[in-house]
Amino acid sequence: MSFLKTQKYSAFVSLIAIVQALQSGRIFREDKFRRTQLRLAAVNGEPLPEYCKSWFPIGLSSEEIDRPLSVTVLKKKLVLWKSVDGWKCADDVCPHRAAALSAGKINKDGDLTCRFHGWSFNAHGACSKCPNALDTLPKIGLSRMYEVREEAGLIFVWMGDKQFDASTDPPIPVPSGNFTNDTSWLVTIPGVSWESMIENSLDPTHAPQLHEGTFFSADAIPMKNFEIESSNTAGLKLTHSGYSTKNKDMNATRTFVAPCLVDVCYEFSNGKKQQFPLYFVPRTESTTTVFAGGLAFLPRTSIISRFFSDLAHIFFFTRESLWIFNYQDTQIMIGQDQRRNNFKQAAFSPTATSPSDVGVAALQSWLNTYGRPFSGVVSSSPSHSSSRWNIHGRHCSICTRGLLRINALQKQTSRVSFLAAALSISTLFLFQLDRLRLFAGLALFALLTSGFSSFLLKTRKAFLKGNKPTHDLWIRSDVFPTAAL
Repeated sequence: MSFLKTQKYSAFVSLIAIVQALQSGRIFREDKFRRTQLRLAAVNGEPLPEYCKSWFPIGLSSEEIDRPLSVTVLKKKLVLWKSVDGWKCADDVCPHRAAALSAGKINKDGDLTCRFHGWSFNAHGACSKCPNALDTLPKIGLSRMYEVREEAGLIFVWMGDKQFDASTDPPIPVPSGNFTNDTSWLVTIPGVSWESMIENSLDPTHAPQLHEGTFFSADAIPMKNFEIESSNTAGLKLTHSGYSTKNKDMNATRTFVAPCLVDVCYEFSNGKKQQFPLYFVPRTESTTTVFAGGLAFLPRTSIISRFFSDLAHIFFFTRESLWIFNYQDTQIMIGQDQRRNNFKQAAFSPTATSPSDVGVAALQSWLNTYGRPFSGVVSSSPSHSSSRWNIHGRHCSICTRGLLRINALQKQTSRVSFLAAALSISTLFLFQLDRLRLFAGLALFALLTSGFSSFLLKTRKAFLKGNKPTHDLWIRSDVFPTAAL
């Protein structure tokens, strides 16, 4: 009898062991990739960084807005607004009926008001006003408020699930040098993946070849050195020499500070220095928010200078040469995104590339070790228009304000032109022939105002329409073959 009991007990124990083994195997399979990454990261004695536990720039400190802004980080839709006590950020969803709060407005108290039913929320996310409430305000508030800080002229948001801990969490990634809250930044949102954007910024030798017209391919020279100075969970640092006859004596550094900053510094033999900090914020698999710093814009100290500065900003972004340069980059990178699923990553190994590809190879090695922001890759063409309005204008308060001013100015000049033309014609009938000078003056004024009105209208259309430049140099197949896209 005892023998049978012993056998049953042994069988029961064996069954439990089998179940545990199967469960352990399942857990192992599900967590295999993550534990492999942890093991690789442990080589440097550092924990594996998680993209969501990071600071990301989402706006400009200098923004002069009176409405909430819609921003997207890591596929999360957020709303950013300026309250009476500073910038605030929350999930872009009203707790009442799930309407987008970014479509709302900011009331006189600095509270965020939903456009749907007028619910307002204060700086702490609590409901401060409900037009349809009888006695007490609803206790429900915004689902989540995010930590926001200002650094180097940018507004950063903490995307971690828990409150930021300076002792363990990574700090805000800021460029080297003296970048204050007065620093000018340019924001664009191209339909390109985060990975392709980062790669492009670590690949200097593409400039003379891809940007034919701005640069000259005949000026390209082999790089004498391109070295990896450091690589760890915090990012990587690269040094390289010049890649063109124009900058052959240059010493450059490109520092990738995970997960979004690439700080580019050039030092020339004559002592001159240039710095181009770039932030690449992953929005979705196929779109990236880019903040470009180190740009000089006109000072804005008065209403008059602000008016002309806004117009100069608009005219700057309607230059055809600027968008040829931008279009060349984005079209190549969109093509990369579409082909990544079938592309052999071995081509990026340091032994299979030319010396100029050290930066790209180093980044790919870093990504394979520490991971990417999204699990998948882009396999289809993104439904993202490459018009100037979609890439930059709609995300820039200066452009939106400037376009409104251009619209108003265009309407006024059109009316003045019509009035001057009518007066010039009337002088032929109401005055003697010796008043031809008056007629000529009015006619000339009418032509000038009409031309200026047409120029303003053309500027507006250039911003709002057209997905690609139509410059002769761009559409000529011998300059840039369409098949290469």
